[in-house]
Amino acid sequence: MDKEITLEELAKKMHTIFVDGTIYYKDLPTSSLENGTYSSEGLIAQYSKAIRFNEQGLFVRQEEYVERIFWCMKNNETIHSPPFILNEYKYFIKLIKKQVLFLRDTKIRSHLLKSLEKILESHQMILHLLTDRVQTETDDKSSLAYFLLKNKFHKPCSGYFKKRRLIEETSKADAQLVSFAVDEAMIKHEPIAILTNDFDIPNMLYNLVLSDGGKLGTEIDLSIYFPSYKLWPGNFDLELITNSKGYALRDLKAYSRGV
Repeated sequence: MDKEITLEELAKKMHTIFVDGTIYYKDLPTSSLENGTYSSEGLIAQYSKAIRFNEQGLFVRQEEYVERIFWCMKNNETIHSPPFILNEYKYFIKLIKKQVLFLRDTKIRSHLLKSLEKILESHQMILHLLTDRVQTETDDKSSLAYFLLKNKFHKPCSGYFKKRRLIEETSKADAQLVSFAVDEAMIKHEPIAILTNDFDIPNMLYNLVLSDGGKLGTEIDLSIYFPSYKLWPGNFDLELITNSKGYALRDLKAYSRGV
């Protein structure tokens, strides 16, 4: 069990890695004072602020970050995302397009426009790449995803994986992400991983394993990784948060500012 590992290394060890959209918005380590962890809308708001005050730093950082993610994913065919996660990603890309069009129409901040166009291009390439890798779609009303939604398994159990903002309903995209990973692990009998920056995801797996007394943990090998608290993005260093065998990172104070 690798508690600390890079994404490249993990991709070589896992049969499949399912990636959540939250990693696209995280371009700094959580330990950074600036803490580059946003929601999609939060990052777009930061883009708008940078445009208004003519600040290029965020765009330069994002341009390099997203391009590196693309090449990592392109070079590792084990990396996938389920359809609902990709739908959320499409919406984020749509928001970036609006900002690109705004800069083109106003003909201001041409240096920012160039960076934003490159960011948009990299995101579009990632979306195209991951869309081509989607193998199947499941009906969330007749699968494990429905069970996760019905029982609201995104909520923290035993005090672990608490978020700053507790959302009442389970996200359909998050439920599909976990159900895809569990189904893949059951069918393939191979190690599977999820990469996310959202506490709802480890909550769902942790609660699911507890719900059947740990039996699931004997049948599948599924691990959930977060971007490293101190080292991300670097070499895309990761840290194990929980797995189907019952492991759960106990010192979560470092991740208390996660989404």
